[in-house]
Amino acid sequence: MTRLEFNIGIAALKNAFPSGGVKITPEAEEIYWRELQFIPQDIWQQGISKCIIGHSTEYSFFPGVHDIGVACFGEQKEEYVWKCDPWRTIQNYKEKVELETWQQRMGKIIAPQQIENRPRKPSQLEKPKFLLTKFDK
Repeated sequence: MTRLEFNIGIAALKNAFPSGGVKITPEAEEIYWRELQFIPQDIWQQGISKCIIGHSTEYSFFPGVHDIGVACFGEQKEEYVWKCDPWRTIQNYKEKVELETWQQRMGKIIAPQQIENRPRKPSQLEKPKFLLTKFDK
């Protein structure tokens, strides 16, 4: 995401949350940028849309960095889920679902993209090593 796309998203949020008693200062915007700059542009737009749509139900104040990150990538709380497996001795059992933050989910999405987009060095062959035999003299 570029700084311009970020500024457009923040401006949309400012328009959606006009009153709330909190003014977003340039210093606060810089903190938002530093924490959220690695979000891909398409995911950023979807997250901003979720924040604006959720304005009436979820958010009563301007969303923080964490709220925007969760809107972009989601978050998994630690919980136990009941499972049913007819082939097990104990058919109904609990399975623990581990906590996964929005930063961890972002890392799973961004890391493969960075690996695919990195510049590749052409592979070079090693220089041949000549063996000296008694006939080479």
